[in-house]
Amino acid sequence: MPDEIKHGENGLGTIVAALIIAAAAIYAINVLTSTRKERAPSRNLEEGIERIKDAASKAAAERQ
Repeated sequence: MPDEIKHGENGLGTIVAALIIAAAAIYAINVLTSTRKERAPSRNLEEGIERIKDAASKAAAERQ
């Protein structure tokens, strides 16, 4: 009797690999969106600080 060669079994390895890839994609999307959210307030803060500096320098110039 020849030995039987089993191929594919039940596909558990494929399912696990697909779950790992899906989790990695979700993680990458979350990192990208959270990074963009953090950058926007810092830009607004920098612009606000520059406006305050400009206003202070104009006020100081008017006093002289």
